[in-house]
Amino acid sequence: MVVTRLLPGPPAALPPRFVTSETGSMSVFMIYIMVMILMVGGMAVDIVRYESARARLQSMLDRATLAAADLEQTLDPVSVVYDFAEKEGLDDLLTSVTVDENFNSRTVTAEADMSMGTIFMSMLGIESLGAPAASAATEEILDIEVAMVLDVSGSMQGQKIANLQDAAIEFVDILMSDDEDNRISIALVPFNGQVNLGPALRAEYNATDIPYRTNVACVDLPSSVYGTQTIGRTLPLPSTGYVDTFSSTNRSYYYTSPYSYGPNPSNVWCPDSSANHVRLPTTNQGDLNSAIGNLNAIGATSINAGMRWGMTLLDPSFAPIMQHQIALGNVPGNLTGRPFGYRTPNTMKVIVLMTDGEHFAEERLNAGYRSGPSTIFRGNDGYYSMYYDRSNTSNDYWVPHRSEWRSQAWPQNSQATRMDWRQVWDTMRVSYVAWEFYGRGLGGGSSYNRNYYYELYYDQMRTRTPIDAMNAQLQQMCDRARNERVIVFGVSFDAPDAGREQIFDCSFTPSHFYNAALDDIGDVFEAIANQIKSLRLVQ
Repeated sequence: MVVTRLLPGPPAALPPRFVTSETGSMSVFMIYIMVMILMVGGMAVDIVRYESARARLQSMLDRATLAAADLEQTLDPVSVVYDFAEKEGLDDLLTSVTVDENFNSRTVTAEADMSMGTIFMSMLGIESLGAPAASAATEEILDIEVAMVLDVSGSMQGQKIANLQDAAIEFVDILMSDDEDNRISIALVPFNGQVNLGPALRAEYNATDIPYRTNVACVDLPSSVYGTQTIGRTLPLPSTGYVDTFSSTNRSYYYTSPYSYGPNPSNVWCPDSSANHVRLPTTNQGDLNSAIGNLNAIGATSINAGMRWGMTLLDPSFAPIMQHQIALGNVPGNLTGRPFGYRTPNTMKVIVLMTDGEHFAEERLNAGYRSGPSTIFRGNDGYYSMYYDRSNTSNDYWVPHRSEWRSQAWPQNSQATRMDWRQVWDTMRVSYVAWEFYGRGLGGGSSYNRNYYYELYYDQMRTRTPIDAMNAQLQQMCDRARNERVIVFGVSFDAPDAGREQIFDCSFTPSHFYNAALDDIGDVFEAIANQIKSLRLVQ
């Protein structure tokens, strides 16, 4: 049998209707993509047009409100805004212009609205885009009250005080040179071991034990005033006498003349000089510069007292004293109403606190030794005696130059004058009186001599304020200043670490602290003055 296998041949051609061309579908897709790209690009064009129009409108409003808020221009602020808009062809777009003015500030607010038709976005049903704009500008000329609290202690002698004077004068010149409206007042508070108020300011307080010397016008502040907002005018404030509680004495067992141990002027806590008196707030540039030029470096360092009085001169409670001093002619009349309240609008209070040192334990006389009749008599021949009731004898007068006890003052009662304690301290330092009159007089032997001396000198006659307490008092005032938004610029002028740390902690913020060297104190004061000026004009 023959089997025939049929091999497959080529497929038969399909009818034409069953053949599909893909070229047409690709063309439709590309057209769709192109349309989408054109629409997106068109929308971008609309957005660019919108942003350009909005930016033009906003720019016009910003420039118009800034010009209208300028306190130096005298035109109607509303008219100024419309004039800017008209020149740009945008005056019909303004919807409102408001002006808020007070005695030293002006705020101008303007609003406008623009509607811009779209080209491509209309295909999506967005026929127009709104372009609202608003702008506000404020110019404030701040009333500024400044207290310059400057260290004039003995360590400032020489080139330091000279450089400080130049720097402080330039500071005043920068702030006051263009202050035609007298809106800036500056007070000067020099400090060393004390703050010398000067007779006029001291008279405003209840000062007691007032020294005979006119220019010795310091007071011993009680610790309580560092925890209060103000220094009460009825609070008794013992005067700091012209007294040397610091200098030592040769403690020999034989008489030494008081003329060898008189008060050392450099160690007197309140020197007899008008150079370092507090200068009340003033707008008189010349008076300030003259006072700064006369500063004299002498004495110890009590930064706490300087800061306390600096805050006092800026405190609103000081206003009645200012008004009284205006009436006396000691303060310019244009400062009526100052110091302003801490929250008074458009007011800035500033303290520039500078020291080159650190706290030195303050010394002061105790009650019973500041003024009034003393136990010491001066004979008409210049020798002295001291009365002490010894109970068991009638010889109650110690005569140092004879090293003996007598029954009457030397040379005799009728020829001896009882001295006031202020007269005693004018003649003799405290250590001399404690040793020559009490130590030698009441001591029965060498050890007893010294015991009497130490007891009287260190415990009875004087008190020392510990440095830690002074640091704490300073920071109390710095915290109070910070809470009341008083801006404290702290300047450490080549100070030791302890002093620098205290000033850093006192500064309003770390950026308000300056660490100055001998040659750049001028740059520091210039920078502070310029910073104050930049804060003064807020726009």
